[in-house]
Amino acid sequence: MKILFIVQEGNDSGITTYAKLIEKELIKNGVDVNTDNNYFDKYDIIHIHGRPNFGIVIAKLINNPKIVTTTHMTLNELNGLMPNSTMFVAQKYIDFLYTHSKKIFVVSQSLFNQFKKNNEIKNKIVFLPYSIDVGRFYERKEIDVKKFKEKYDIDKNKKTILCVASIQERKGIYEFIEIAKQLKEYNFVWVGKIPDTIYLKNRDVIKKLVENKPKNVTFTGTLYGDDLVNAYYASDLFWLPSKSETFGLVNIEAAACGLNVLLPNLEVFKQFQDFAIFYETTPKEKIKDILENKKNKSKYKKLINIGKKESMKYDIKKNIKRLIKEYKEVIR
Repeated sequence: MKILFIVQEGNDSGITTYAKLIEKELIKNGVDVNTDNNYFDKYDIIHIHGRPNFGIVIAKLINNPKIVTTTHMTLNELNGLMPNSTMFVAQKYIDFLYTHSKKIFVVSQSLFNQFKKNNEIKNKIVFLPYSIDVGRFYERKEIDVKKFKEKYDIDKNKKTILCVASIQERKGIYEFIEIAKQLKEYNFVWVGKIPDTIYLKNRDVIKKLVENKPKNVTFTGTLYGDDLVNAYYASDLFWLPSKSETFGLVNIEAAACGLNVLLPNLEVFKQFQDFAIFYETTPKEKIKDILENKKNKSKYKKLINIGKKESMKYDIKKNIKRLIKEYKEVIR
């Protein structure tokens, strides 16, 4: 079985992280995978992960392979990353992609419910949630938290709230900074960078915000491997203030590392309702309650234990077998 992955996203993208992970596991299981090159080779399947490009069109026309796609992005996730005037082009591309795909892998229950209402594609959709390498995050007792805090000059006497995301409006950067200003007694750490796209909405405003950050805010840039794991273990609470997501892979990573996970009350995040803590308008009081309220300490500790257990459901070793099975069905 020979598969071409179309990703074409930056190394800091969650799409790239996920694609690299499943590529690695597929190869372990004897599948020949090529990512973002050799478009003209002959493939059994083209698996599209990233944004529009002409490579897949050329490959399809020449070799007529079967196409599958994963719903990493909807128009909501593209909002702010490209001009509004070109959004209709993105919609046309998505429609084209879904029309020509043999299967559409949907990563969240809310998207699955939404896609089921579309008669043109409902028979193609397969619920296949994101996966992580659980062993990379779970019970990492050798992690050096002190070294991480020293490296980024994070106050060791304050509790730390962490976010892992690209720095953009949709991910909630404005809310993150505002709450940090209100809660000076805590460290606020953001792992990620400003997207490279020239069309990023309010780039200058966001850049200025980062450059003139409050003293209790730290921007580490993008972190990889154990550096990212260190960030989770050096924190006391994970907060993703995002306004729109197709899944939220970092929530699973944080849960596997033993953190409480604080989220806005979005429909897509209901898949984490067994362990996540939700807020409606502002997380300020929730943050203080989680970190300071000793009466509720056992409640939040219970949610941590549930989160660690729930993270096991997303282990790549379990989900990769399902993906291979779906590939074989497409080829048949």
